[in-house]
Amino acid sequence: MLAWKRSFLARLGMGFRLIWRTALLQLVLGLMAAAVMGLIGFSMRGVAMGGGAISSVAIASVGVLLSLLLQVVAGVVFVGGMLLATEKPGQVPVRLALALGWRRWPVAANSALLLTLLATVALGLVGALTAMLQQPALLLLALPLLWLGLRLATLPMVTIIEDVTPLAAIRRAWRISQGFCWPMLGNGLLLALLAVVVVVAILFLLGGTGIAALASALASGHAPSMMSALMTAGAMGVGILLVIVVDLLAMQLVTALIVLFYREQCWEQGEQGALPTAGAVPPVAQKVIAWGWMGLIALVPVAGYLFGGQLGGGMVMPPRATTPPPRAMARHPRPPAAPARPAVRKPAASKMTLAQQKVAIFQALRHGNLARAEQRFGPLLRQHPEDGWLLQAEGWLLYRGGKRAQAVKVMAHACRRGVMEACLLAKEGEHAQ
Repeated sequence: MLAWKRSFLARLGMGFRLIWRTALLQLVLGLMAAAVMGLIGFSMRGVAMGGGAISSVAIASVGVLLSLLLQVVAGVVFVGGMLLATEKPGQVPVRLALALGWRRWPVAANSALLLTLLATVALGLVGALTAMLQQPALLLLALPLLWLGLRLATLPMVTIIEDVTPLAAIRRAWRISQGFCWPMLGNGLLLALLAVVVVVAILFLLGGTGIAALASALASGHAPSMMSALMTAGAMGVGILLVIVVDLLAMQLVTALIVLFYREQCWEQGEQGALPTAGAVPPVAQKVIAWGWMGLIALVPVAGYLFGGQLGGGMVMPPRATTPPPRAMARHPRPPAAPARPAVRKPAASKMTLAQQKVAIFQALRHGNLARAEQRFGPLLRQHPEDGWLLQAEGWLLYRGGKRAQAVKVMAHACRRGVMEACLLAKEGEHAQ
């Protein structure tokens, strides 16, 4: 087992070594993330080009689930690789780290969820108390949450290495960080200060000199040459890229420092055994809970599709029980409707806002009152002829009035105004024709 001196510089040097030993693992995780996100993006693009609304919502739900699962599992694998890197030099075995992360991610995810719920309840109570008493000074009650974060900083390591439940993991992380909060806080502040110094130096050397040269050229009355402008822009781009790299490196160093603090505290308590090679298999209940709440989060797009009606960016969906889709209507045309009785025109409410008028149109369309919807819709469209939501509403009016060809053209116009639902409906209408 590797050892290091318990000082900031020694921990910083060991942190760089841990990052190097997990370089291959990070490359594999990056490629996996790129592949998953690329697959999700390609599927969404294919559905937008030729699929329907239901297909797009289903792909969005699957994308949410895969993205969430990827973030959780990749985080557990990375921390597990850091822990394995403290055992011996050389690159961490990728297969071993992946197996460790896949076995332990349900416990880590449930522990993070439990901690998030507790912190949310605490912040909600502080906010409610502040709003009722109207004392902004009560917001200082949220400061103990920072101390709570320090005491539970080793929670990911505990859930990955030790065979415990989420509640027991929180208790174990609280106990194992006793006496280490001030060193962790001090090392974190020193690391943040070091990162700020490096970022300022990069921006000054690469960005400041180029901007100064460009400003001096402009002040002298001579236009800067194309070469100097390109060199200045290139230097600033390189500076921004280096700043991003420094930020990513600083976040990895924070993880490495917490891993080292965890191992040091284990040694302090006499626990010097080697790390497990594959991690304990969590109970079935932990897996069910983890997959359950992640599945509920993934169903958010479905819930938004079923119960929503985004009045600003606009999905206007007619009632499913009364309006067949365009393809079904093409196969089973309805007989022409009887001419509607002339509606009594009521004076429009001049004090209604645009959003309120859109709500009124939406409710009229939902209840099948086309005359009332058209009465409110005409003057509003003349005032806002390029509003994507109103264009989509006009398309629905035409469609439900039997003018399918005109409805497709209007939906296509709304699609060009950025309404995604109109794009899908216009595509379906073109296929139906």
